[in-house]
Amino acid sequence: MSQAIPLFANPGQTVTIVVQTLDGYGERVDDNIPVVTDIFFPDRTPADNFPQNMVKIDTGLYTFNVNIPSGSDYLGTFIANVKFNDPDTGNVVWQVFTINVARPFGNSTATPI
Repeated sequence: MSQAIPLFANPGQTVTIVVQTLDGYGERVDDNIPVVTDIFFPDRTPADNFPQNMVKIDTGLYTFNVNIPSGSDYLGTFIANVKFNDPDTGNVVWQVFTINVARPFGNSTATPI
């Protein structure tokens, strides 16, 4: 079982998520293009315009840029789901990224709900 990969950002930044597809020997292979199926905002609402294919930058190496909006509404944890088929078995593989967004230097305020 894989665990979520944590990434960190500030509002207004672009975060790049990276996936590699490996065969049973640990070699990168191009079997299929990974797909970003969903990105969820900190309030757990889904972003529009998904799913989207990742971009191939080398054999078995793919990237996707996530643009973090500016503003305090976007402080918190974004979730990005990526799916691809295992090159050897054809089984679906899910990779989850959490993008923890905070103000630079930890400067923020909290208000009771």
